[in-house]
Amino acid sequence: MAIRLNALLLGVAAVMLLAPFAFAGGSFNFGTMQGGKLIAIEPGKTAEAKLYFFNIHGDRDTHVSIGVVEAPAGFKVEIDPMPHNASYNVSGVMITTTESLVTPVTPVDSLPKEKPEESATPAGVEYVTLGGVEGFVPAKVLTIRVTAPADAPLWQDYTLKLAATAGWFDVGETGPISVRQARDFTYGIRTITKEYSEEAVAEQQKPFWEQLDAWMVSTAALVLVILVLAAYVLFSRKKKK
Repeated sequence: MAIRLNALLLGVAAVMLLAPFAFAGGSFNFGTMQGGKLIAIEPGKTAEAKLYFFNIHGDRDTHVSIGVVEAPAGFKVEIDPMPHNASYNVSGVMITTTESLVTPVTPVDSLPKEKPEESATPAGVEYVTLGGVEGFVPAKVLTIRVTAPADAPLWQDYTLKLAATAGWFDVGETGPISVRQARDFTYGIRTITKEYSEEAVAEQQKPFWEQLDAWMVSTAALVLVILVLAAYVLFSRKKKK
């Protein structure tokens, strides 16, 4: 079951928007949005979740790499786009980095006031809305696909953790440098079924001794003790005669 979020849901989704921080001559921004924190999935099927990355308060492109930190045993987790190596010429120096995607600088005053048509939206980009920001923000989309084992038990909860690392290039006193910042994302995974079923379950007949309650057992034991004592007394009297 794929998790799909429209612009309205994105507006109220959990937002982690860091204020830009400065290092050397640059201002860096790592804006992220986690649309939801629960991935519901049927055994043997695949479900999706999305992470959104944007850069509206910085002045350097943000290079983002995502990896799986923790996943339930037997579940297959795929990330799209996958991390890959990319090389950049930074002020005359070649730097190679590992990244899943890049969020270019998008000045706040350049944001469209109306949501662009899908045909005019670049591949891998969705426009989202953020509280306190006027206009629609172009966000790079990272898709997480989770496939559950066919024999996974129903209505069980698991944890999926991802780690995102943002990197920026700048020029310091000694030359080009790379600055990094990390952030974790946690999802709950729940195995479900969409199929309705209802079946009466017959109560299993318990053995006779399990049906006896404590009072009955104690009463029977007391009666047995009385009978034994009575028999002993009667036997003793006959023996004396």
